[in-house]
Amino acid sequence: MPEVDPISILESLKAPKNIQGMKQMFRYAEERFGGKKFDVDVLEKYSTKIRNRNQFKANVIQEIGKMFTFSYRPLAYATIPYYDINPLIFTLAIPSNEEVIGMNFHYLAPSQRAIAYQTVSNLITDINRGDKSRLRLIYDIMKTKKRYIRNMVCIRKYKTSRIRSKVYEIDPKYWEIALTVPTQMFVKRNEKNVYMDTNIQIRKLLGN
Repeated sequence: MPEVDPISILESLKAPKNIQGMKQMFRYAEERFGGKKFDVDVLEKYSTKIRNRNQFKANVIQEIGKMFTFSYRPLAYATIPYYDINPLIFTLAIPSNEEVIGMNFHYLAPSQRAIAYQTVSNLITDINRGDKSRLRLIYDIMKTKKRYIRNMVCIRKYKTSRIRSKVYEIDPKYWEIALTVPTQMFVKRNEKNVYMDTNIQIRKLLGN
C-alpha cells in the first residue's frame, strides 16, 4: 500500500485565507488521519531546499522568517518535562552556527495555532508566495505587543548539533497546510497535556 501523502489530501481544500479556514482544515485533518502521525520527510517534496543538518548554520541560513522542519533530540532530553521530536518552526533568530531560535507552532493547540499564524501572516513579504517569501519577524517588537503572545509562548532554542535528520525548508505555498499536517510528536507527555500547559501560559499572559 502506498504511503499516504497528507499534503496532497489537504491541498484539495485549498490554502485557508483566514482563521476559520485554518480551523476547518484542522478539523478535516483530524477526521481524515485520526491519531496518525507523520515523520518530517513527508514534507520533502514540498520543500524548496533540503540541507544536511551540518548546513543549518547562520552563515548558510541568513534570513529569518522561513519555515523549517527536522527531527530533533535536545541535549537535556532526560531532564526536561517534554519535547517535540519533529519541530516545525519559523526562524526568529540564528545567533550562531550552533543555535537557532524559532517559533515551534506544534506547542499550540489547533485553535491557538490558527490564531497565532494569522497574527503574523500579514508579515509575509510576497503575497504571491515565491520561493524567497518570508515573515518579517522582529523579536524586539513582537515581545512588546500583546497580540503576539501566542507566538511568543512557542519560541524554543535548538542546538544544531542535536538535529537528527535532513532539514527541510518548506515551500511558502504550503505553509498553512504544513501547519495542519500532524507531524508533532511529543515525548514524555501527550499532546493534549502539552496544549493545556501552553493554554495556561497564554491565559496568564493575556491576564485571563
